[in-house]
Amino acid sequence: MDSEDVVRISVRLNQRVPEHAKIIGILEDLNKNYHTTKSGFIIEAISFYIQNISDEKLTNSGKRIADEKNKHLITEDHLEKRIDQYDQSLKRWLLDSFIPLLRGANVAPSPVFSKLSFPGEGEPAPKEVDLTAYPEIMKDIAAWSEDQ
Repeated sequence: MDSEDVVRISVRLNQRVPEHAKIIGILEDLNKNYHTTKSGFIIEAISFYIQNISDEKLTNSGKRIADEKNKHLITEDHLEKRIDQYDQSLKRWLLDSFIPLLRGANVAPSPVFSKLSFPGEGEPAPKEVDLTAYPEIMKDIAAWSEDQ
């Protein structure tokens, strides 16, 4: 059995450590009808563990692969941060655009040119609409800005 194909690995167990003591007890009391050798049992136990644990937790290469795959995923924290940025940008645009209208100035809202603009990244907002013909909209906007 001593050939170049065999790799020996030494395992030390301390009888004073409860988990180790339990392993020692099981290895000493193995059912020889099912497990003929301690080495065979240990190999089966390690194989079972490997099959039931994800590679990212088990090996460094598995972790690197998982990290590479997951770097493109959007986390909940990242998504909440972006939503907050969009929300603040929209509120600022609404206030800057419609406060002059509420004060009686006849000024059309300016387009939004920002990385956080709507409807898309860095695109100008849709063309302005004269809202003076829609007094109910201005009331809704004013009420919404007071709620926030």
